[in-house]
Amino acid sequence: MVNGNRWVQHISGQGEKWKLTESSDNLCAGYSVWRVFPKTEGSFHPLLPKSEYVLCESPEIWKDVTGECVVMPDGSICHQGFRATLENGYRRRKVSVELRSSECYEPVKFAIIIEQKVTG
Repeated sequence: MVNGNRWVQHISGQGEKWKLTESSDNLCAGYSVWRVFPKTEGSFHPLLPKSEYVLCESPEIWKDVTGECVVMPDGSICHQGFRATLENGYRRRKVSVELRSSECYEPVKFAIIIEQKVTG
């Protein structure tokens, strides 16, 4: 974990991951807290107790590339010349879609999207 891109998570491994501020070590030296970036812009920088939050790997980030994919004649899905497989850094995810208009409501339908792993 490179300084400036460090993350903490609850010691249980559950819940959100929080990105440490670059000044966390300097400002919190001698204190038993981590200084992290707020989840909403304009909020204060929360302080998390070091006794309950430990350093962890950065969260995985996935980008929806469904619109950029093509289906090949053999049924495989490709993105920018690569097969969209887990081994190549892609995943398929089922998402629910609600279609609503002013006149009618259709029940929830499902779609499969293709996502490419960006980080993690």
